[in-house]
Amino acid sequence: MLATTNAVTFLVATNAKIDIRSLQFQELEDKVREFREPLYRARQIADWLYQKRVQSFDEMTDLPQEFRSRLAEQFDFSQSEIVRVLGSHDTTRKFLLRLNDESLIETVLIPASPALYGSRSDRRTICISTQVGCAYGCKFCASGLEGFSRNLKPNEIVDQIIAVERQTGEKMRDSDHQCAVGTGDRRATHHGLD
Repeated sequence: MLATTNAVTFLVATNAKIDIRSLQFQELEDKVREFREPLYRARQIADWLYQKRVQSFDEMTDLPQEFRSRLAEQFDFSQSEIVRVLGSHDTTRKFLLRLNDESLIETVLIPASPALYGSRSDRRTICISTQVGCAYGCKFCASGLEGFSRNLKPNEIVDQIIAVERQTGEKMRDSDHQCAVGTGDRRATHHGLD
């Protein structure tokens, strides 16, 4: 008696979409050239992404529809989910974010000291994570309990700012500060921030 087996074939998608915000500006220019579009389109896309904070190619109304469709075929917009927000009496807020791979990271929004005469502070500092987990494992800190997982992708770093803006309803201003931190040690923050 011969035994027969059913073979199951799994296909791995090698051309999965990536978040367009993961591209450096030079890479964005290269992609625009590849699509045979004028080079100024890269600046338009960057403006839509980082100034206007759009979440879809359809919102990029000064780009030709065909070009937007071609972009949508290759790229997408990932979005971190805010799971929890903790606050303190000085209005510092800590945001727990869930990334697309279910990893959790934290981002902190800190107001500067109140402005002169007790009026509202004129600036804020946002501390953004650059890693999931921590490799240092200091005994006094909970961040390293599960060890180091990975460095964040550029779009995951940028999306922390965008998620906080969505939650607070306030766009980060030029007078605000940004602080990039590795989960455990400041020496672990240099990747992905070029």
